[in-house]
Amino acid sequence: MEPPAEFRAFASRRADDTGILAEVAARWPGAERADLLFDRLAARRGPEPSAGIEPIDPAQPRDIAAIAWSAGRRARRRRLRHASAAALAVVLLLLAFPYARSQPTRSVAQSVAQSVARAGPSSPLPLIDVVPPPWRQARLPVRTTPLPRTVDLTALRSLPAHPVRRAVALFAVHPPAVLALGEDGELRQLDRPGLLVPTSLAPDGRDAAFIDGGSVTVIALDTGTVRSYPTDERVTALLWRSPSTLLISGVSSSAILNLSTGTLTKQPYEAGAALAAEGGAGSAASLGEIVELRFAGQPATSPAQVRYWLGGRANETVVGAGGLNVNWLGAWQGPGWLIGGNAVRDAYAIDLWLPPPRGQVRFATVYVDVVTGTAGRALVRTADSGTVSAPTVLGWLDPTTVLVQAGDVDAPNLLAWHVTDGRLSLVCSIKGSTGMSVADLASWR
Repeated sequence: MEPPAEFRAFASRRADDTGILAEVAARWPGAERADLLFDRLAARRGPEPSAGIEPIDPAQPRDIAAIAWSAGRRARRRRLRHASAAALAVVLLLLAFPYARSQPTRSVAQSVAQSVARAGPSSPLPLIDVVPPPWRQARLPVRTTPLPRTVDLTALRSLPAHPVRRAVALFAVHPPAVLALGEDGELRQLDRPGLLVPTSLAPDGRDAAFIDGGSVTVIALDTGTVRSYPTDERVTALLWRSPSTLLISGVSSSAILNLSTGTLTKQPYEAGAALAAEGGAGSAASLGEIVELRFAGQPATSPAQVRYWLGGRANETVVGAGGLNVNWLGAWQGPGWLIGGNAVRDAYAIDLWLPPPRGQVRFATVYVDVVTGTAGRALVRTADSGTVSAPTVLGWLDPTTVLVQAGDVDAPNLLAWHVTDGRLSLVCSIKGSTGMSVADLASWR
């Protein structure tokens, strides 16, 4: 459904605060009172984004209006359904009350025990796993990986200047700098990098690519050689396709960048939707030249979709056929990762609530079988998580285990999330990092 003209005009004026637009759309009071409602919601919610709208979305105001209106109206329909269900429950309770008075009474303890028995395991909803608070993360079983158990980036005095043969991970620190953690366990500072993103480090750990506005900077870690590649527009995302090619995305288009020649070849893929393949060549290549996790239309509209390209033709599968119900899924966030037929990507959550005290879910990492379109599980952060950062997927550790950054916002932990059963393990605790990128640990040798 297209948003009305007066909402489009309102969205064009308030596009700098897109996190509240969907909630305004859900309660749309008309143009006269829209600004008052917007300011009231902004004061109540604070700076955190809501309703699946990405605050740094580069879309034009018309697109932002469509995204917000679609998400808001869908949330409104869900709330009406929930209210109707609650009213029906009250009516049934009132009708049953005379019958209940005539039955033998049970103790409160008996009722609670029976409810707990029906509820089963500690997971509040089937196939939904919750990021635990930092103090509980520290008590999780430890998963051994090529990463060290702890990384402290706050007390560094001087770093070796010599190159590193391979890097296990890259860390962004403040003041702005990028540090490379070599496979020997030593940290080096990189010269003249741009913006570090989760897909910056090449899968084999030998090169690193950074976004630098309208260009891409590539550093060969074994020699320290820095190369800059101009692009046709501002770069918003990148991922490695081979040791000599990058798939880069702008605001509205994608292209293959050949690092040997510097040439750009336009591609039909949706900007930012392609998945980074891990685990070596494997079965991922057999699915298609590129696999995307996207929406079949504007972001934050249903349905979510897997699209894979083979021979220049797109094949599409709707996400949600069986498995986890994902009608709460909001806009996808950041890069997605693929190993074999398993994909994982971060997203906003719209109108998903867990039983008290957890409350509303704002962010989720979602696992999808790209062959069948089945959403298998989700790892979520809830409103009661305090200083726990939103889960950020960094790649795969093996075909069924995802590496997720999910800890205190100032001292994040890296967790291993098993998508088959939801188990969590502690991989690494980091202090002083503002962002990171990890090599392909699923094929690290």
